[in-house]
Amino acid sequence: MGLSQSINENHLKSFVIVGCGPHFRARYFEVLENLNQNSTLSIQLVVDLKSQEAKIRNFFRGKTLKPKNFLFIDDSLRNVEDLSVIESLICTKVNLSNIDGMIICTEPKVHKGYALLGIKYGLDIFVDKPLTAFVEGANRSFYGDYLEILEKSERKQTNFVISCERRLNPAYQFIRDYTTKFVERYHVPVSFIGINLGDGNWVTDNEYKNKENHPFKYGYGILLHSGYHYVDLLSTFLAINDRFFADSKEELEIKTFSNRFIDVSQGTIQNTTKKLCSLGETDLMIIGRLKKNNRLVTNFSLNLIGTSVSKRGNFTEPIDPYLSSGRVRQEDFIVHLGHLCSIHLISIPFTKLANTQNNLKDFSISILNSPVVLDEPSIIYKQTEDFKTKDIKNSLNISARQKQLLSFINGGDGNSSLKSHKKSIYLLDTIYQKLKEENNNT
Repeated sequence: MGLSQSINENHLKSFVIVGCGPHFRARYFEVLENLNQNSTLSIQLVVDLKSQEAKIRNFFRGKTLKPKNFLFIDDSLRNVEDLSVIESLICTKVNLSNIDGMIICTEPKVHKGYALLGIKYGLDIFVDKPLTAFVEGANRSFYGDYLEILEKSERKQTNFVISCERRLNPAYQFIRDYTTKFVERYHVPVSFIGINLGDGNWVTDNEYKNKENHPFKYGYGILLHSGYHYVDLLSTFLAINDRFFADSKEELEIKTFSNRFIDVSQGTIQNTTKKLCSLGETDLMIIGRLKKNNRLVTNFSLNLIGTSVSKRGNFTEPIDPYLSSGRVRQEDFIVHLGHLCSIHLISIPFTKLANTQNNLKDFSISILNSPVVLDEPSIIYKQTEDFKTKDIKNSLNISARQKQLLSFINGGDGNSSLKSHKKSIYLLDTIYQKLKEENNNT
């Protein structure tokens, strides 16, 4: 069944869109416009910055689904935490009490403010990951923000969904289900998790200091850009072991190593200057282990590397500072279950890097089982085609992200409710505190 046909009678019908940048336009608008063909769906208001007005109005020209109202706020309000002024401006455009849902696609520094505003008026909330972020030095924590938003959301009984597409990616669902069943059947814990991201996001010195889309200038970097996807993935697979240690005391031991900006845009590597050391990390290496009742259960590593191969061929500012900047994402994911089973997922965009046809596959899953595991094949091998259904027109990740939005519109949670992110956000907070300690020591 295609997206345009997958809507129920009680779906959300009216929306406020906060942040109509490249991400929303490329990923989410298609879902709304397709659904609008078979429903009475409406965008009652788009909120964005004055500096983006021309781009946004131009985007909606010729579209069948057009916003009823626009609100372009002054750029000086970009990062404000107190939204009282913006709330007043919004209320001159729409009656928020008559709106069904809010889709938040801004930079995460203002996620909290808009989420709490939507909750105040009883709106269901769909927000990009991470849930929140804040400027270095702020007296806040990710976990503290989470608990505050969760408490207010539950009090208002709003449906609150965090966009985190690997939760609905059928390949990762397959690995999670296979691992869970293996653990339950053979009573062996997940003994090691290894996650490696090559983000391929090549930034110049000027972009590193000034850009607003996936910024570094506020003191955070890749951990809050692409990183939360993988923190959530790590947390999800660590939790598979909970069935063995339901009521046990849990302890996380974590060490971080990070890099700041390395300028290679002129063909030579230049060391990071002291001035740039207060900015966000481009590369982050994390090693750790999970203990239950002082007993080692799982070792893990998480490497988030922005300084990896890129297709960027010139260093003029790209029209889209993220999606069209030559980014090349490499991803591999490893799970070991003692000596009995090893699982590998590898995603490398060969076809994006090479225009010629070749026999290399962009994506594969390999499962290796010990011969002593008699009821499982020794080798299981899968590729993208094994997970594609007729309603998946884009990549597995993009389709999963769109399905999460569709689930939200239909009143579901896309397997990514706010409540279900408790352990992931606690892990994110723990990693971030270790990263701050490392930076202070350096």
